[in-house]
Amino acid sequence: MADRILFTGCGRTGTRFTYYVLSSGLGFSVRFECPDEHQHLVSWCDGLRPDLPYTYCVAQIRNPYLVLSSLWLSNPQSWGWADASLRRDTELPGLRQPYEKNRKWNAVALYAQWYTALLPMADFIFRIEDAAVALPMLFSGQFGESWDTVADAVSGVRTTCNTVPREKMFVTKTEIEEWCPEYAPTIALLAQRFGYKEPSCESSAS
Repeated sequence: MADRILFTGCGRTGTRFTYYVLSSGLGFSVRFECPDEHQHLVSWCDGLRPDLPYTYCVAQIRNPYLVLSSLWLSNPQSWGWADASLRRDTELPGLRQPYEKNRKWNAVALYAQWYTALLPMADFIFRIEDAAVALPMLFSGQFGESWDTVADAVSGVRTTCNTVPREKMFVTKTEIEEWCPEYAPTIALLAQRFGYKEPSCESSAS
């Protein structure tokens, strides 16, 4: 597979899961959040950089109502990386400082701004929830890998490989509107585009 592929998405959308599928499952030469011009890269924080020498960009997305419940708990270093990338690599306004006092606003703004910038750049977009079909489709159709081999690699990685403690499993539309009214409409449009619905208490517990 000659192409150098960049796999990316907003933070907390399952990039570490994708990394394990590629590295442990498929044995690809791939880096995680550490670019190298000779290897594939899985990285959320490098996803918007125009200077990286990758020939194919794969964007992954995950239900915003679930992502935001953990994204707002990110550490200051992660906020700094995201803010710097948005301001340096896009024409978007970035995040609010101090980061610690604006966690909820920043979580919504980050998800909205990240995908506003990333999706037009992507050669292939998939929902991480559909990885069992989307990744075999990508690798068999675009790069000549065996569908069954990729499917086995996906099924061999736990979807909980990088969970973080959080107060609740999802946030609601109302909470998003309260946290960040400026970007709530963008979240709603992304959710509609990719078929995401606000989870119920019952479905999120399963």
